[in-house]
Amino acid sequence: MPIGPAGGGILYDHGPHACYLACHLTGQQATSVSCTLTTGANGADHAAQLGLRLANGSTAEITLSWYGTTRTSSYELTGAHGTVRLRNGLLEFAAPTSTSRVRTEDHSAGGHARKRWTD
Repeated sequence: MPIGPAGGGILYDHGPHACYLACHLTGQQATSVSCTLTTGANGADHAAQLGLRLANGSTAEITLSWYGTTRTSSYELTGAHGTVRLRNGLLEFAAPTSTSRVRTEDHSAGGHARKRWTD
């Protein structure tokens, strides 16, 4: 994807991180990637929908967007035994027989310094 006068876009700025996190969380390599972009008025992509096919045949869906009035970070993994969801510092695990919730650090609260949100 060429970078024009608008600079990067959501895919350029956040896409690689989202993809390697999906591969790391699943322990699988991506074998193919598809992507649909929504372009803003300045020419940069403001939203991206990515689909990853992983080596074991499973898939990962990633939605990135700069549309909205607040910063939100969320991840959701769904498998045969339940769902794990992390949204703005609330970690939830839901299985057929139980659900649990744990508060973690809320990385959506601000600050873009890598050191702050990787600890």
